[in-house]
Amino acid sequence: MKSFFSVKFLWLILLLKALLFSGCFLLPQKTATLWTNRPEFAYYVELFNAQQENYKIEVVYKSYPGLALETATKVPDLVAGENLRSISIIRYFDSLEKILEEGEIDASLFYSELLATTYFEEKCVLLPVSFNLPALMFREENHGDLDPFVLSLESIIEKSRSFNKKSSNRFRVMGFSPRWDPEILFIKSLLLGADFHETPQGDLAWNEEKLKETLDFIRLWIHDVNEGPEQELDFADKYMFDPNYKLVSLGRIGFSYTTLRDFFQIPSEKRRDIDFRWIAKNNKIPVLEDILFLGIPKQGYNKRAAKAFIKWFFNPETQSLLLEKTRERRLRIFGIADGFSSLQIINEMDFPRVYPAIIGHIPPADYLKFPSILPPEWKQLKEEVIKPYLLREAYRTETSEPLSRSLRVWLLQKPGKS
Repeated sequence: MKSFFSVKFLWLILLLKALLFSGCFLLPQKTATLWTNRPEFAYYVELFNAQQENYKIEVVYKSYPGLALETATKVPDLVAGENLRSISIIRYFDSLEKILEEGEIDASLFYSELLATTYFEEKCVLLPVSFNLPALMFREENHGDLDPFVLSLESIIEKSRSFNKKSSNRFRVMGFSPRWDPEILFIKSLLLGADFHETPQGDLAWNEEKLKETLDFIRLWIHDVNEGPEQELDFADKYMFDPNYKLVSLGRIGFSYTTLRDFFQIPSEKRRDIDFRWIAKNNKIPVLEDILFLGIPKQGYNKRAAKAFIKWFFNPETQSLLLEKTRERRLRIFGIADGFSSLQIINEMDFPRVYPAIIGHIPPADYLKFPSILPPEWKQLKEEVIKPYLLREAYRTETSEPLSRSLRVWLLQKPGKS
């Protein structure tokens, strides 16, 4: 009898091993969860799931996926989000060194300076997905003598001044105002070296002197080129009701701020006579800080599925297919995840084919200035503290209070994490 139970027990052990190696116990690992706030990933996941049967990805929406990791009781297998490089967030991600070292993803295809910012404790733990660039759009026939690639602050000022037209002492045509879009105020601070960044302690810091220079520059523009805030407000009250691309097309304004992403969201028939240039200083284009990253959390359970998706997504053939599919289906997704791809070859070879209007506008790698690492709550800080501060101070003759005071007030009333 004892022998019978011993044999039976041994048989159960062998059966369990057989089941384990046959993959039956790996069924749960075939499905991975992806946290993101970017809707285009739902479509990418749909394609991945349809193209193979080994793994499945499920998408879960999180408004701030990186921040959500800090309080998660159940960790996802993949995270796609902005600002994942923050000191308090990047430590949650697993090393991707093995994938890169074994050539399953070709590291040389990435913009090297961008990939270099994704290291933690000397290991690559994130992969950049896409990035966006700032630009000014204009009616081509009105500014035919512009630099063919970039616009400097100085050239924007001179062109705006020459474009201005008045009637009865009021502007009826205005070249450009830095107050039309608070985002351009922020871009000017980047160009002039304000350098917003995260400290080792996780706080927001910046170059106070350069921020002051930014405000002085903007005030000079408003008063010297547009003859003061009253004239700008009067013009805006009369004419700034239509979408900016329409005002540009009609010749009511000379320039309007846009981004790579936003420009190509304008229907092609409505931008037929409109062109754009990247905003730059010393031939350096400031890459916007909403760079999208993809990573695998250390505590993720289904790493095989997560790695399979990453290998699939960063294959140039896959990204070429994604560009084609989004065009065929007329999805409102520009490029790769609403921006230029982190794979340089895709931007240089595939974008011109899918987006003919981008021909002549693909930036060389050495033209790109990637942003510093920023705190985890950067998006809220920028929208609720920095841009309102710049907008408020731009119309004052001198700085009434430092940005640090506005930041302290915000921190005291800090909204909860979501």
